Amino acid sequence: MTCFTALATPLRVIVLAGLCGVCLSHLAADEVTLKNGTRFEGRSTPLFGLGTGPRGGKNRGPTTVYNVTMVDTGLARYFVPRTQVAEFVADQMGGQNQVFKLPQHGRSGAVAIQQIGRFLKVTPFDEWGRRQITINAGGKERVVIQAITEISPDYLKLEGMNHRWDSGMATSSLPRKTLAALLEKATKPDDPDHRMAIVRFYLQAQMYRDAKQELVAIEKDFPEFADNVKDVRLQLTQMQAKQLLDELSLRRAAGQHQLVYQSTLKFPSEDVSRSILRDVTEMTADYENKKQQRELFVTKIHELPNDLSNKDHAEAVNKLADSLIAEFNISTMDRLESFFLYAKDGGLPADEQLALAISGMVVGSSYAETDLDRALRLWKARELVMEYLAVLPAEAYRRQEILVELDELEGIDAASIARILPLLPSAVKTPQAVVGAPFEVALPAQEEEPAVNYTVILPPEYHPGQNYPMIVALREQGKTTQQEAEWWAGTAERAGQAQRHGYIVIAPEYAATGAFAHTYSSDSHHSVVEAIYDACRRFQVDSDRIFLSGHGMGGDAAFDIGLSHPDMFAGVIPICGVIRNNCQFYWSNAEHLPLYVIGGELDRDVPNENSGVLMRMMMQGYDLIYVEYIGRGREGFYEEIHKLFTWMALQTRPRTLRDYEMKTMRETDGRFYWFEAQGLPSTISVTDWTNRRRRGKRAMPLKVHISPGNTISISSGAERNTVWLSPDIVDFDSRLRVNMKNRMRYNDFPEADLETMLEDYRRRGDRQQIFWTRLDF
Repeated sequence: MTCFTALATPLRVIVLAGLCGVCLSHLAADEVTLKNGTRFEGRSTPLFGLGTGPRGGKNRGPTTVYNVTMVDTGLARYFVPRTQVAEFVADQMGGQNQVFKLPQHGRSGAVAIQQIGRFLKVTPFDEWGRRQITINAGGKERVVIQAITEISPDYLKLEGMNHRWDSGMATSSLPRKTLAALLEKATKPDDPDHRMAIVRFYLQAQMYRDAKQELVAIEKDFPEFADNVKDVRLQLTQMQAKQLLDELSLRRAAGQHQLVYQSTLKFPSEDVSRSILRDVTEMTADYENKKQQRELFVTKIHELPNDLSNKDHAEAVNKLADSLIAEFNISTMDRLESFFLYAKDGGLPADEQLALAISGMVVGSSYAETDLDRALRLWKARELVMEYLAVLPAEAYRRQEILVELDELEGIDAASIARILPLLPSAVKTPQAVVGAPFEVALPAQEEEPAVNYTVILPPEYHPGQNYPMIVALREQGKTTQQEAEWWAGTAERAGQAQRHGYIVIAPEYAATGAFAHTYSSDSHHSVVEAIYDACRRFQVDSDRIFLSGHGMGGDAAFDIGLSHPDMFAGVIPICGVIRNNCQFYWSNAEHLPLYVIGGELDRDVPNENSGVLMRMMMQGYDLIYVEYIGRGREGFYEEIHKLFTWMALQTRPRTLRDYEMKTMRETDGRFYWFEAQGLPSTISVTDWTNRRRRGKRAMPLKVHISPGNTISISSGAERNTVWLSPDIVDFDSRLRVNMKNRMRYNDFPEADLETMLEDYRRRGDRQQIFWTRLDF
């Protein structure tokens, strides 16, 4: 830490003389970029194992082998497998952070806090930057006086005054009024240089409104600094404009087009750079163009049938015109690209233009047809599929009738249906659904299966023409599903990050009321898995981008359910979760499953308890990030929320693995990607982890491999095995061979089965992974 007596910068923060509390910290940091695109900045250190002390491990061989790379940001430590590091840039000199020190007195240091349970009581920070926390430390209640000793743009440094306990918290977590009061105490309000240091701090923290307010106050209190203030205000205007433009780009990608369009019309232009205004103008023009395209589409759909010589065609088009127009919006426009190529100049006759519009809406622009008969049959097939998916259990016979009708539609084959399914609107209606606020979905119990209940929060401007990523949030003990959903999505009054980024959030009720621990039961799995399936049927979910998370007990469940069903998720985010029971056998199931594990350094004995399994994953080079907040215990860690969404934006579920091995020891954990096993040996299955005599059991490995010669090899000890196939997995035009237990079990050309395709889709609602047939052994 260096204190300067003078500072010449474009921000005019000058002459910080005589106060050791007002300092500049050099921003020398390493940059570590992972193979998945995630980037960290901080002090990087190679480690043999997890941890910075004894848990860092020891090198046992003659050659130094570093398995782990740690990046210390000051607030938290990020541990990643060394083999996952794609790029490392050492000691990058950035700018200089504005840092304020708050002298605090009374630290005794007599007793060190070594473990922290749940916070029992927390008071707000007072005017001196102190608060009292009642914690459960080592089974005893302790009242700790915690004080802020240093304020930087990124985090606050906290120290215990009556116990040895150093930690930190994100600066953004502190109420703005409290932060302003502390900054005032750390500086001299009558010194313009100190006041400008506060402005610099706000700019570095991206608290632009606060910086603007402080500039107004400086200009009023120190008129002689008007020119300096003007220079800073100009830079602040550019920063705010760039921040707003970035926000509009984010919202646009999230499908919130009405918000973005209206915001571009009101975008501030005074003192904003030409490049930013050009980007805004282009964004506005694009929306204006899409508005004109909609008007053209509506006009053509109404007028073109009048030009058809075939009256039956004209009548059929007029009947579906309203449905076509209702489904048209910015999210579905890309399906009509072929139509718009010819719509303006009329280069195609009316029947071919209409065919492109109708078939494009059904199967997408790449497969659009110019044959109107064919396009109308595609629309009819779409209607029949929608009806098939909506048939009630009491009328199941109707599904067989629909299959016959689909088979009789000329030119409609399995490939056609496979193109229709991903673009279908939801077949299940949800009249209670609202946007931006929580609502409940309840499914009654079925035969021996328990009821399923979950909370949902849909993002702003939700539209069934766009696929949305989804977060499955598992609640902590003592919390409700609504509270867990709102941690991600916020409330109707204050939108959270999931709403900004355009994510659906569901929070299944997976545990009994009053439960204080995850039970690892089949019922808990059923509650979560069925909630996901139902949400996929009910809402427009991008099944390749479903993320599982949970806090506390929910973190335990996230480990369990994520490792038991890795094919369902693009990533798993356990927060303060513990790796126990099945998870200790299933850790290798994460080979193709990205994990973002968050915890506190002092959270009970959790770091030590998890380190064994996490270290195995690190040594195998799995896609794993382990975040350990320094000096923190069992908390929610909302400070990590922005990094989580940055990470999630980079993740996509793999669909076509050709060679993998999974472990199972429960009947509910038998389906992995395109292979399913049922009927586990009695020597394998474990259903009750409270019975210690059952814990000697081992997991059963399931191995599958597809060779270049269109041959599938299976190793499984289950009684019943199923292979789910699609052209993405094997070649349907070549002979397929399936070998299992040293026998050839199949040697033929696979054939698509429409009932298998529709039943699997009706069961799972997976729009992105469409299976064409199944082979049972």
